[in-house]
Amino acid sequence: MIRFASRLGVLSLFGLLNSYNAAYADSGVNAEGELSRQMMEIRKQLREIQDEVGKLSGRIEKLEAMVPPQRQPQKVTMRLGDAPRLGDPKAKFGIVEFSDFQCPYCRRFHAETFPQLQKSYIDAGKVALIVKDFPLDFHQAAMSAALAVNCVGKQDAKRFWDVQGELFAHQDRLGDDFYRELVKNYGLDQQKFESCVGDAKQKKLVEDDLQYAQSLG
Repeated sequence: MIRFASRLGVLSLFGLLNSYNAAYADSGVNAEGELSRQMMEIRKQLREIQDEVGKLSGRIEKLEAMVPPQRQPQKVTMRLGDAPRLGDPKAKFGIVEFSDFQCPYCRRFHAETFPQLQKSYIDAGKVALIVKDFPLDFHQAAMSAALAVNCVGKQDAKRFWDVQGELFAHQDRLGDDFYRELVKNYGLDQQKFESCVGDAKQKKLVEDDLQYAQSLG
């Protein structure tokens, strides 16, 4: 980048000198005053170009200094426990997703990227998806949503994925009334669901996922 800026200054300088040579060739002895004026103007422009190139080089150096060094891949052994899994358990590759049901970026992933991922890789047996919880404390409904979908999964593992999709698709409705509505719509036991979401052990499992994710950076 800096070399490019320097070349730009050289090219500009070359153009200005060519302009001077052409002006000199076309003028006579009586045009010395005009040539002198042009030379002064050229020197002025050259100084301005040098100043601009210097400023540009300084800015580029600052930008280059801000670029973080490339991180090297690290080998990490994941604790998966009994986290919900989608796809062939014998798949060669696995994706571990730490998710927040109130996160707009998580929602975008599930709306735009997940269907392609599922069709091309998960359903094809190439990749398994493992889901763990990451409810951020500034998302007030994230914890309750994580508890709700996990308790659905304890009743019916397949319904976990249906309810997960519902939670992401209707982030504006997250809350107890919506969770009860989903439990009813998917034919689950309401009493068992209420008992599960009220169990302190279930909340501890979600908090453990969050702390584990933070420990991984």
